[in-house]
Amino acid sequence: MKKIILSSFFFFLLACNSEETLNGGGPPVHELKGVINESGVDVEISFFAEDTVVAMIKNGSEFLYVDTTRKTNVPSYECGLYINGCDSAPIDVEIRFMTEPKKCLVYSGNIKNKQNDIRSIESYKKVDEAQSIGPVVEFYQFYITTDVYKNAKSCN
Repeated sequence: MKKIILSSFFFFLLACNSEETLNGGGPPVHELKGVINESGVDVEISFFAEDTVVAMIKNGSEFLYVDTTRKTNVPSYECGLYINGCDSAPIDVEIRFMTEPKKCLVYSGNIKNKQNDIRSIESYKKVDEAQSIGPVVEFYQFYITTDVYKNAKSCN
């Protein structure tokens, strides 16, 4: 009888440690980390939500959406940058290139092109993934590149 109980306990532990149990058996969770500036120039980026977050991102630097040293963080969700979750409106974002004359990209209103809009997860690149107990978390970054700069227009 002891062998049956010990065997049952062993198989129970084995089942609890399976990969499917560790990752919850569900799809991965997407998390937006922030922005990397590879445009060749410094940029000022503004996120307009309930509170405005403005940051200067030097060329070759990174800006994180969540930073414990700031009073306000950028509202980011698994689907992108939205005011109050994926079913709400996207926030407005302005990227200002510190060139002379200054050039800007403004993302406001509804998302028209998910592949090019910083507010949509489709415009981000997967950079890493991690797992402890629970679902796998995939991390995504938005890259400001020379191609992004080429799409900028003169600032108003």
